[in-house]
Amino acid sequence: MKRLFSLLSWDFKLQFKYGFYFVVIPLCGLYIFILQQFSRKIINYTAPFIVFSDPALLGMIFIGAMLYFERTQGTLQAFVVSPVRLWEYFFSKLFTFAIMGLISGFIIIFSTYGFKFNYLFFILGMLLCSAFFTLVGIILITRIPGITEFFLAVIPVLIVLCIPIIGSLGIVKIHIWYLFPSYAFIMLIRAGFIKVSTPNLIYALTYSIVSIVVVYILARKEFTKNIIEKKGAM
Repeated sequence: MKRLFSLLSWDFKLQFKYGFYFVVIPLCGLYIFILQQFSRKIINYTAPFIVFSDPALLGMIFIGAMLYFERTQGTLQAFVVSPVRLWEYFFSKLFTFAIMGLISGFIIIFSTYGFKFNYLFFILGMLLCSAFFTLVGIILITRIPGITEFFLAVIPVLIVLCIPIIGSLGIVKIHIWYLFPSYAFIMLIRAGFIKVSTPNLIYALTYSIVSIVVVYILARKEFTKNIIEKKGAM
């Protein structure tokens, strides 16, 4: 447990060191400024989609940048020969990035929507969304050695994974949206602000967890193959 707390403390320090929070704060300010230009009705409808994009974008891009910095500074090489377990390393990354996503999400919602919403579903949706996209980011960065190539690969992946926003907005109503994990995350987040049926909530929670388990297994496999077996080199 002490080792895990040390990892968490270290990752929080690295996130500040790399300036991630200094990117998040202005980004929140931009989102708030844009939302405040619209009517209350539009804000109530669009705010959940804005906060969904935050952990999705931050989770994928920041974890890629963080692992790249760790590789270039020798941290990954040290991790490979340390007693730290892989699940502890992953948990620390997922937890610290989830906290970052929650902080930015609450800032945006409190500033534009208010304080009266279902905190349980909002937090669940944000945490699960952050975990999924962070794990996808780990899969990408461990397969793609260069940071430039990583950022180029993130764009199409984000576009594909975020397509279900169209379905959540009601623009195109087809059942295929239920196959996208992002649709489940959005549904959970929106349940914090509007009434969502019990079957849809069961789907959203179950499919979110299953999706995270799948990408976690893939992330472990890629991390072991491309980092641990190569002694920290990507």
